Amino acid sequence: YFGLVGASSQLMQHCVIPRFGYILFGQGGVMTSKKCVYMVPSLPWFFAAVAMLVVVAVLQVARLLMKWCCQDKAKAGRKQDRASASSSPPQEQKTPHLGYITVVPTNKALQGEHTIELQSTHLKTDTECGWWLCRHTMTQLATLEKQVNMEVAAIRALRSRRR
Repeated sequence: YFGLVGASSQLMQHCVIPRFGYILFGQGGVMTSKKCVYMVPSLPWFFAAVAMLVVVAVLQVARLLMKWCCQDKAKAGRKQDRASASSSPPQEQKTPHLGYITVVPTNKALQGEHTIELQSTHLKTDTECGWWLCRHTMTQLATLEKQVNMEVAAIRALRSRRR
């Protein structure tokens, strides 16, 4: 039909029919009929798909059985760990590292000195804490100042429009 077809599919049946009536494709006012074909997959592909489904199902069942079997052993191991942990002396607490930063916004309406402190047991030094705090704070302040400036500009535009 020179690519001017409509296609429809239901399950394994695929059909084509001309998009335009019998004027373009018909013979003497006779409408060309709908042509349908049943698509059947080849047996090797069918068996490959079934085999893959069976393999996945077997692996899932094996994983579930392993989880059920090993769960009791894991619970017993956890109970022993808890019992040994309660009898041993408590471990040392890590000392937190501190970082400080003083924030001075560039916008006159927001200016003032504000001190922010970061305490972390994951970072290695006070200097590293200060560096991460500085980077985070500067990013957040830049975003906040842009938002405030846009809000001020929007309010001014609304006021000037009302006048």
